[in-house]
Amino acid sequence: MWFKCPHSGFCFSVPVLLAVFFVSTLQATEQPDPNDPEWRLFQHALGEPAAIGVNANHPGASTAYRPVPEIKLEDIDAHKYLLGNDVFHDRRLSADHSMACVRCHGGPLSGTDGRSVSLGVNRARGNFNALSLLNAPFNFRQFWDGRAVTQADQALGPLVNQLEMANTLEAVLATLQSDESYVEDFRNLYPDGVTINNMVDALAYFQRISFTVSDSPFQRYLNGDQSQLSEQALRGWQRFDDIGCVSCHNGINLGGNSYQRIGLLRSYYPDRLSPTLADFGVANRSGRDQDMFAFKVPGMHNVTMTAPYFHDGSVAT
Repeated sequence: MWFKCPHSGFCFSVPVLLAVFFVSTLQATEQPDPNDPEWRLFQHALGEPAAIGVNANHPGASTAYRPVPEIKLEDIDAHKYLLGNDVFHDRRLSADHSMACVRCHGGPLSGTDGRSVSLGVNRARGNFNALSLLNAPFNFRQFWDGRAVTQADQALGPLVNQLEMANTLEAVLATLQSDESYVEDFRNLYPDGVTINNMVDALAYFQRISFTVSDSPFQRYLNGDQSQLSEQALRGWQRFDDIGCVSCHNGINLGGNSYQRIGLLRSYYPDRLSPTLADFGVANRSGRDQDMFAFKVPGMHNVTMTAPYFHDGSVAT
């Protein structure tokens, strides 16, 4: 199959070798799990357009590359942003008051923590490399195995994960309700005041505003400023297309819109006797053999700042 490169006009083919390493895409056709909490089912049934589809009217929307829309200052709800900021930095929401969201996702240019895998309460060693928060709303699913649909869904996971914040939602709610400042802020923003659902809504809002990357040389180039990329960068982009990187890293997030399998031609885990449970990827959630070793393709915005790489943080550069 041949594709036309949007910036050079050249055509390129995706090598057969790529199909060996990264097999057919598992697209975003999954339905909400009927066992999910009622709130999630309600959220997913609202029919609101997914964030991954924004900027659909941009001239480059039909190509492999689409810029991230700018967040305008006048559109920001400052009160919700500040509430989300407080929750994002609040260590009291972890079991021993040692962990907050910012511990794993605080890098202002990376949205992650720079570790191979993150450390949680009592320095418990996690199973996965912390995914970047940069432009995370534009991913079709959250987590490496796609077990959450939205950032609000995702925010619930670390709170109760025993290797992360190791808390309970009941204890988190009690902490929020015991703080008069939180009670007032939630009451001013939400008719039903302090609830877990309102907390993750504010948290997701803060993350979207803080970690959206829409102003970079690449973004400015996509928006029409041809002076933003050097000749070397353009050659690199052409090579990126020619060897097939674009077949997985495309769209508004340069990834984040498919699952792909790894390690088919040769083992991805050469230094291990066998893969661990964390290496099974989407199969841990779906239970399907065909999903073994499949992971959500990460986005590439600010990728030089988000090392180490892959689900296990095994690649340094």
